[in-house]
Amino acid sequence: MKLKTALLLITSLLLFTKSFSQTTKIDSLKAVLKQYKVQIPSKTGIPSKQDSLKITAMRALASEYKKAGDKNNAKECLNSIIPFAKKFGFLKSEAWAYNTLGILYFEENNYSLALKSYNSCLSIRKEMKDKKGEAIAYTNMGNVYYTQGSYNEAIKYQLQALEILKTLDDKDLLATTYQNIGVYYKEQGNYADALKSDFASLKIYEELNDKNGVADACNNIGAIYYQQKKYDAALKNYNNALQLQKSTNNIQGLASTYNNLGNILSDNGDNDGALKNYLAALKTDLELGDKYYIALDYLSVGFLYHTIKQYDKAIESFLTALKLNEEIGATAGMASAKIKIGVTYRVQGKTKEAEDYLNQALEMSKELGIKENLKNCYRNLAWVDSAKGDATSAAANKKLYQLYNDSLLNEETSKKLKLNNAQGKTDTSTAKSELKKQKIMRYTIGGGFLLLVIIAFSRYRRTRKK
Repeated sequence: MKLKTALLLITSLLLFTKSFSQTTKIDSLKAVLKQYKVQIPSKTGIPSKQDSLKITAMRALASEYKKAGDKNNAKECLNSIIPFAKKFGFLKSEAWAYNTLGILYFEENNYSLALKSYNSCLSIRKEMKDKKGEAIAYTNMGNVYYTQGSYNEAIKYQLQALEILKTLDDKDLLATTYQNIGVYYKEQGNYADALKSDFASLKIYEELNDKNGVADACNNIGAIYYQQKKYDAALKNYNNALQLQKSTNNIQGLASTYNNLGNILSDNGDNDGALKNYLAALKTDLELGDKYYIALDYLSVGFLYHTIKQYDKAIESFLTALKLNEEIGATAGMASAKIKIGVTYRVQGKTKEAEDYLNQALEMSKELGIKENLKNCYRNLAWVDSAKGDATSAAANKKLYQLYNDSLLNEETSKKLKLNNAQGKTDTSTAKSELKKQKIMRYTIGGGFLLLVIIAFSRYRRTRKK
């Protein structure tokens, strides 16, 4: 096969991929690669046409394997691209290969290799002075840390991406990064900064007339208002999201909104309506096949069953969520599921099982530094100790619970005041009054059951794959 003919074949394959079956494309690309002869790097440092031909074919072949779901061959192909690209100075292809490897490892929940690949990509992007590529690498790394529950690291990398994107003309990626940051801040309970980021993303999406982006932003804003028990504001944003998602047939977005609506209905005592929305979300996510969101749905369903005292069904749902989180290595999700299992067993009077799960959740939450989890673990362990007649251990755990509870109250006071300032409110006495009400509410809620708010942001997955 002559060089010119081979080059034309690759060009045709890249431009008219829909006219070929994947098997035909893969076989054709393999045939092209067989024509390549081993070359010696040019003294001038300029790759030959044949070198360019091979790297183009190798990239196309790796992409076809990836599209076909053949991850092993895709990774093998990508790993052969890297040394070849390095040898002949194809920096762009080398960075692309590392980024694509990161995506594949991330999809396989191999987070250490995903981070290693993204970091290698980042180094090359910096060498190329490719600012957009550098920002995308930071974003991808932040998303890995978020999935692992390392929110501080996730925010750090997203903020690095944000600073770069502010200097570039890519509003879509800028809006997505603002949205990611908002979600991460919300997970930490930093509602003031979360709202600031979410409103920034909403403004950009409105300018772009991106309906799905606006819906995602409304969903996230609604979730923050829900956390603050501002149900009217939360419902307004959720309903806006729902209408937009229906108009664009955004299935994944609908699943998130159904779940969020279920949370509000549950809080307001409409258990039938809540369960209906939770199951609708679960059905949709099962069709999409994303284990991360399916696990979140099972946590919501389990919480509802716990609320209506169908404890066996609650345990079944929580165990399913735990298994899914274990499969994808989501440590924060595992800790959340174990707390819920422990609390449900405690309510059933199964103190041994409750103690085991709560202690497991406690150790995981210590590693993640999630104070809300630690507070709930210590409170429920104190109740378990009391049921066992161990007054000494019960007192110690109760003291630790109080320590974390006071710490969270102090943080909440600071965040409330910060939020008021951000919204132009200067009456600090209102914030203190609201805090007092929230404190009273905490002491009146029995069981101390931690409700996990579901926020599924569909643009997150799209961003990580860039």
